[in-house]
Amino acid sequence: MATLHAPFWDSLNIALNWTGYTGMLVFHILLALALLIRRRPRSAVFSAMAGLSVMLLTQLLKLVIHRPRPLNAHVATDTYSYPSGHVSATTAFVLVIALLIGRAWTWLLAIGGMLAMMISRIYLAAHWFTDVVGGACLASAVVLLWWLACQKICIVENIDARRALEWRSRVARRKRHVERSVT
Repeated sequence: MATLHAPFWDSLNIALNWTGYTGMLVFHILLALALLIRRRPRSAVFSAMAGLSVMLLTQLLKLVIHRPRPLNAHVATDTYSYPSGHVSATTAFVLVIALLIGRAWTWLLAIGGMLAMMISRIYLAAHWFTDVVGGACLASAVVLLWWLACQKICIVENIDARRALEWRSRVARRKRHVERSVT
């Protein structure tokens, strides 16, 4: 990977480096707040619990396994290598989004985001290949376990929200139709 370094790719991967762990914690919090604002508290709890449990479990495994990082990393690293916290946090976030939205395009974006972070961590020499695969597998397993526990209530909450939107849009259409008829 060292021969592939170029200024554009370096700056892109440095941005992904920030987004990967600290950014994903912020994104998980913002997603939970957005779900609360949209009156979907159960989905907010699922989102927050899935994200936080992945991050905590990742740090716990790093302390237990004590795997050293590759030498000559292009970013500052202060924890152990396995599993990748950046990849696990990113995977958790994009999987939560894909599960809550449930559309095909969100799954494509989730896979793309996960792969981009995996490649970035290897490109920056911050992790070994097995570290990023382990982070993705860990996050996938934890999020899917949370989804199994919360799936029914999240789906019902989502259906109720869509019905409310449909009802509001029908009312708005009727008002527009009445206004056009009057003029």
